Amino acid sequence: MILSKSTFNPTERKVFISKVLNLFLMSDWIRLVIIIGGYLLLRPILVRYGAKLQQQQLEREDTKVAKEGKLEEKKRDKKARDTLQWGTGARIRQRHATEGLIRDREDSDSDELEELLEK
Repeated sequence: MILSKSTFNPTERKVFISKVLNLFLMSDWIRLVIIIGGYLLLRPILVRYGAKLQQQQLEREDTKVAKEGKLEEKKRDKKARDTLQWGTGARIRQRHATEGLIRDREDSDSDELEELLEK
């Protein structure tokens, strides 16, 4: 059995559509317009608010991770100093120097990218 695209002829289709549209009262149409309009107006506001909340949460997590990293580094440095091994201070200074170089390199890489993008 082959199904045709339309089981209604054009006049039956018009009658069917008019019957479906007449099932709704004017108050139903108004309610439908208000719901759709409210959704279209409020959705962008709610999306922006959600993005703002998410950004704040990410910033809180970043500060928490940074604090934990600093505490871990202090513990590691204290442990190294407490053991009184030969060259401990030099290793700590070297680690701080390499971390500073890495940060400087990241900054210079971002500066170079910005210069290339400006061209």
